[in-house]
Amino acid sequence: MSVRTVFLALVMAGVFAAVTRANTIEPVWGRVAAIAYSPATGQYGYAYNYRSRSEAEKTALADCGADDARIVCWVKDGFCALALGDDKAWWGVGWQYGSGAGTEEAKKAALENCQSKTTGAHIVLVLSSDGQFVWDRKKSVVVTHTSGKDISPSATVSPPPHKAVPSKNDDGSVVEALPKEKGADGENKK
Repeated sequence: MSVRTVFLALVMAGVFAAVTRANTIEPVWGRVAAIAYSPATGQYGYAYNYRSRSEAEKTALADCGADDARIVCWVKDGFCALALGDDKAWWGVGWQYGSGAGTEEAKKAALENCQSKTTGAHIVLVLSSDGQFVWDRKKSVVVTHTSGKDISPSATVSPPPHKAVPSKNDDGSVVEALPKEKGADGENKK
């Protein structure tokens, strides 16, 4: 290899590392997000950064504001996504949780799920369970990140490997770790 080739490879590796660092978050573990959807109206609502599934779901339903709203997805310590298509009676959801979770798998699953039911599937919502990453198509085209940087909605965001970092309550006391909640089929969903 020439010196120039080695130099270019090192520069590209540095650029890739910088992009990867910019698209990672340090999640607050033990937090829950939920998505509600109304098949009658096509409206959706969501909630994040809750300590319990029930509180996140209650808030998401209220945020949706429709009489027929239902919880279509929830996640703890991860990411969830909602896809909608041409027929508002159908939707698709995706999620990924735990160490190494990221937006890409959640978005991919939501799109595939929606595409199996209707045409014109597209992502309308992606969020992390603690709210550090929120992209809502109806409210904004800008992704918020705790670093203060805007990230493209198509960006893949993943937390770094899980570290046991205790989160704190508003009064500064340490939050006890919560066991992972599972659905009836053992999956962290719905």
